[in-house]
Amino acid sequence: MGIHLHLRGSDRRRRSLPLNILPRAFPRSSSLVEMLPEAYGLTDQPEPLPGAKLFLVRRQMPANTSDDELEAIALRSAKCLNEMFPSVRWERSFWDPERRQSAGIYFAPSAEMIWEHARAVRINCESVDEIIEALPWEWEDIYDAYGVHKYWSDRSEIV
Repeated sequence: MGIHLHLRGSDRRRRSLPLNILPRAFPRSSSLVEMLPEAYGLTDQPEPLPGAKLFLVRRQMPANTSDDELEAIALRSAKCLNEMFPSVRWERSFWDPERRQSAGIYFAPSAEMIWEHARAVRINCESVDEIIEALPWEWEDIYDAYGVHKYWSDRSEIV
């Protein structure tokens, strides 16, 4: 099982990495579902604006929310992003059906724009935290210095 990782910069191919090498947003969950924007009609999102920041958005859904209602919320959210918030880019989300929680990664000029989107869509938003994407191969010297095994020998192998 792998997680898709969207890279910025010159290498924009989608990568699939083993689940056990990435920190998990839900440490004791066994049934995470990855949600990609393409599945909700966001196939041609614009590139993040210069200076856009990366955010982790956590949401807690009411326990009585049906799967159909959750699907409708995701579709409404994608439509709103496309029509009203073109400077906010949804990268990917992970849904924990047991806990009714999601953790999503977004590019946006500010956290306030993500909060505004949540209000416009009428969707719960527990927290919006700025994060930094740290890719393992950007830290190769540390792996080498401490003799830690690299799970890749060439980045082209991670596809």
